[in-house]
Amino acid sequence: MNRSWTFGKKIAAGFALSFVLMALIGLLANRSVNTLSNTSKLVAHTHLVLDRLADVLNVLQDAEIGGRGFIITGDDSFLQPYQNAETKIGAAVNDLRVLIADNPAQLKRLAQADPIIVAKLSLTKRYIEMRKARETETVTKLVQAGAGQKLMDDLRHTFGEMEQ
Repeated sequence: MNRSWTFGKKIAAGFALSFVLMALIGLLANRSVNTLSNTSKLVAHTHLVLDRLADVLNVLQDAEIGGRGFIITGDDSFLQPYQNAETKIGAAVNDLRVLIADNPAQLKRLAQADPIIVAKLSLTKRYIEMRKARETETVTKLVQAGAGQKLMDDLRHTFGEMEQ
């Protein structure tokens, strides 16, 4: 039995081996591209969630700034950010809820944040009503007591956990 390969068989084997290697490289490249694409989508989603978290905090901070401006000055024009926040906050929280709907741990944290958000807006509203009733000294003492700041700190802590 002659074990030597003919020139034609060697060429055919070389082409076959090259084809198998190219197919393998193509499959690995396709897999890598798919993994990169999926990772990119997850990163984009994460950035969107982080943006919505910041949106909720910004809306609440706007409400707080408007409320404090009104408490200090008594000028109704300072109430505009607070009034805008009242209408925007529900949409901002709902947008966030939709984005994290696939993550039960995040939904749980958002559920913990919901009463803090409601309490913060209620407290700001209460301060505004007290200032409108000319209870300036009382409302000043309440603001200085720091309940609103504690609520914002609690919310920042909860959102910080969500960011992690």
